[in-house]
Amino acid sequence: MLLFLTLFVSCVSTKVSSLANPKINISEYKKILVTCNTEDKEFRKAMEKELVKEFSDNGKIAVSSLDLISPFVEMSKSELKQLYLDYDIDCILNVSVISSSNETVYVPEETRTTYTNLYYYDDYYYYPYTSSSSTVTVTGGYSITYPTAKLEINLFDVDSGETALKITANAECDEDSDAETIAESLSEKIVQEYLKQK
Repeated sequence: MLLFLTLFVSCVSTKVSSLANPKINISEYKKILVTCNTEDKEFRKAMEKELVKEFSDNGKIAVSSLDLISPFVEMSKSELKQLYLDYDIDCILNVSVISSSNETVYVPEETRTTYTNLYYYDDYYYYPYTSSSSTVTVTGGYSITYPTAKLEINLFDVDSGETALKITANAECDEDSDAETIAESLSEKIVQEYLKQK
C-alpha cells in the first residue's frame, strides 16, 4: 500500500510516502535499533535521539546506534549480528539523507502610502478638513534562504535481512529551523507511518 501525505508541523512541512512489505508483520517487532547515515554529526545525534523518544512515547522500545556502536570502530557483519542478538534487536530503522540544499526566494519590495485627514473642533465651529498627512511603508526587497532535504528511511528485518518498510520524506523548513527542530518533526512523521502498519 502506497500512502502520500502532506503534513505541516511548526516550521517544517513534510511530504511522506511509504511502502510496506506484505510478507512481514511489523507490529511483532519488540526492539528497534535506529540509525542515521549522514556526515552531519549534529543532525545524526538529534535524529536518533528524537526517534528513540518518539517510539518510547508510543510504547515501543528503541535504542540509538550511537549508544551501542562506536562511530570509530569498524564491525564485521558477524559482529553486528551478534550485537543484535545480545541486545534483542529484531529490526533496524535506517535514516539516510539522500540530498539537501538551501533554496532562496526573493520577497518583492512593496510600497504602501497611508493618508490621514486631520479634523479640528473648537467650542462653536467644526472644521471638517484643514490638512492631511501621509505615511510611507516599505516592505520586502530581500531574500529568504531555507533548507530542504530528501530522506529515505528503511526498516530492515534482522532475521531475514529483508526490507519491511520503506519511507521517503521531503522536508522544507523555514530559515530559523535547526537540526533539533527538523529531527523532531521528521521523527514524529516517521513513527506515525511505522505505527500505521499492521
